[in-house]
Amino acid sequence: MVTINFTILANTISFLVLLYFFSKLLVKPITKILDERAEKIKESYTRAKEEEQRLKEMKEEYTERIQKELNAAIQIRNEARQLAEEEKRKIIEEAKKNAEYMQLKAEKMIQYEYENAKKNLEKEILKYAIVLAEKIVRKEIDEARHRELVKEYLINIGGK
Repeated sequence: MVTINFTILANTISFLVLLYFFSKLLVKPITKILDERAEKIKESYTRAKEEEQRLKEMKEEYTERIQKELNAAIQIRNEARQLAEEEKRKIIEEAKKNAEYMQLKAEKMIQYEYENAKKNLEKEILKYAIVLAEKIVRKEIDEARHRELVKEYLINIGGK
């Protein structure tokens, strides 16, 4: 016949009752804690995704800003080059004008010096002509007659 051991039965019933109370008392709070933790992890993951998207947008915005600034810098550099070329052209043009002015001034100076030298030469010729005429004629020629002779001589020289 079968003998039932009440100790084992009592232990089994105690274990089942204890298991029931633990499940009622501990499983719900632990499940709640685990659910809360899973929810926090899910929220963190969502925030991380949002933050990643926000950072991606910021990166695109900064890249766009940098490109705009780079384009602006290139534009400024090109404008500076154009200004420098214009300034260079103006300087060269001014230098050419100054060179032309100096050349004209030098030509006028040469013409003036030529006229002065011509007058001085005429005076010298006049003096030598008087000396020669005095030696040839051995007498003094008056000033009016002398000028007349010099003019005739210069006309003869200039005419040839």
